[in-house]
This record gives sequence, structure tokens and C-alpha cells, in this order.
Amino acid sequence: MNQHISIDIIEKSNVGELRRVVSDLGKSIGLTEENIGKLSIITNEMSTNILKHAGCSGKVITKRLTYNGVKGIEVISIDSGVGIKNIGAALRDGFSTAGSMGTGLGAIKRLSQEFDIYSQPEKGTIVMSRVWEDSEVVQLHKDSVDFGVFSMAKPGQEVCGDDWLIRTEKDSLCILVSDALGHGEGAAKTSREAVKIFIQDKESPLEDKLLNLHEGLKGTRGAAIAIAHVNLNKDSINYIGVGNISGRIFYNETYQSCISTEGIVGANMGKYQRFTYKFFEESVFIMNTDGFATSINFNHYPGILNKKSSLIAALIYRDFSTKNDDMAVVVVRNLKRR
Repeated sequence: MNQHISIDIIEKSNVGELRRVVSDLGKSIGLTEENIGKLSIITNEMSTNILKHAGCSGKVITKRLTYNGVKGIEVISIDSGVGIKNIGAALRDGFSTAGSMGTGLGAIKRLSQEFDIYSQPEKGTIVMSRVWEDSEVVQLHKDSVDFGVFSMAKPGQEVCGDDWLIRTEKDSLCILVSDALGHGEGAAKTSREAVKIFIQDKESPLEDKLLNLHEGLKGTRGAAIAIAHVNLNKDSINYIGVGNISGRIFYNETYQSCISTEGIVGANMGKYQRFTYKFFEESVFIMNTDGFATSINFNHYPGILNKKSSLIAALIYRDFSTKNDDMAVVVVRNLKRR
């Protein structure tokens, strides 16, 4: 399951509900009792912080992770509350603005193998935590690339018709994003089939991958699809897309849009073309389906592009999702320094 589970935090009963959901996820991938205990504390602190500081107007999202065969759990709290004026102080034990013991954010950071936070006064706070079965996984690729994903079904739907896959290869990533026509199980089935075809096709150039997807999806609803190959040695991105998947490369205060052609993979694909873009040091590459606004930009979010990719994806969900469609967004950061 690629999509996140979302729990609205509006009352105290949601705190226990979230703990149970995350505990069950941890057990499902074989995490130790120690790590499940860490997750219980992390989720408790996240949800109670929302109740105390965000006016009961936040949520926590969670999903299973797999990286090079290592499994883990990601938990992200998202709110649009008062924000944190001094994050450094808030991370120290004993700091509190709500009359509590003040161990919340500090405890989350200590118990997490990966942690990040972004907050703006009067705009809200996002906190990301990851717990892995093997702590050494956080060392992998740490000097070259960081990637994260957000995916969720349209409100009222059980499954998401948008799907994705990131395949890590030697010094590169190969990424698929699929947005099947419509919603519900039929759309989800089509995008799952696209992922299956993509997994099986490891050696072909991008044009052939797209053709194989087109042939394999005939008889289904069809989908908008984009594929990107991120070469970390050459700092470049090869990109091919059909339909309304958006691709953007953000660098400093500018961005470059990636070109997709019109059509539906599996139905009427039409012409297609591969394009090559520079992936500069410290730049951020984002692919997203049309469940998000076309005007994603970060002009009013100072420092956000230096944050973990999963946190950036969560912010895109909070502030740029249409809230009336399936959603998938992939974020990749080039960690090389200029």
C-alpha cells in the first residue's frame, strides 16, 4: 500500500486511535517491541501537541517504508495552528507554552532515527519522524540524495487512483508517477498495474518503458504517466510524460517545468518525447498528479527546500492540494553542495 493513512486529531480519543494504527503498522512489518514503543511515544506527543497548540485542527499521517529492503514507519504531524516562534527552544526538554512538562518535540527528536520540523508563526507546523528496523539505513545516500512521497485517496474513497514507485539504482533513481482516469478501485487497479509493469522493466530506456506501459495498460481505464531517471553522477534528469503529471525542478528562487505531451497511456497516447534537464546541486525535483494546484511555489516558505523531502511533500499536501481528488507527489532533493 503506497498511500498514507490519515487520522484527524480533533479530540482526545483520536490520540489512542492514532497509537493503535501506528502500532499495527509497526507489527505488520515486524518492528521490535522497542521500536513500536518509540512510535507510541512519538505519536502520542505529536497528537497531544496538536490538541494543545493547533486548536484541534490538525492531522497525523503515517505509512510503511521500504528502502533497499529495510523496513520502517514514517509519521508526520500537520497543522495550521499558531506555529512555533523559537524551534530551538521548543526542542529542549522543559520548554512549554501550554503548562505541560515540555518534553514533546525533544522526545520525538530523540526517539526518531530521522527527524525534521518546519514551522511558521500563525501558519502552522509540520513534524516528520521515521523509525527504521535498522538504524544504518539513514546513512544510505545521505551525501547525494533525499526523497519522499505523499499519496492519499480523494476524500470519501477508500483507495487512491494515483500511484508511484521509486527504484534506487547505482548512482541513480528511476521514478514512476501514475494518475489513472477516475477514482476508486478501478483507478487504483489501473495504477497498480502500471507499477507492476514498471517494476518488471528494469533495463529499457525511458521511451521503451513508456511504450511497454502503453501496451500493458490497454483494456484498462488508462492513465496519465510520467517517468524520470535521476542521474546523480551527471546531476541530470531524463524525463518523459504523457498526460497531466507535473514535473518541476526548483533551484534557488526559480524553477523549470518539465514537458509532458498530451494523451492517455493505454488508450490514445499520441506523440511523446524524452527531455533532459540539469539537476543542479541543492535543487529539488517535484513530480505530482493533478490533485494539487498548478501554481506550487515556495516564495512564502523560507528555508523549506532545505528540509527533508517527506516534510516538503507534506507541506505541499497541506497548502497546495485541491482536497477533491486523488493525490500523489514525489520530492527528490539533490544534497550535493555548491
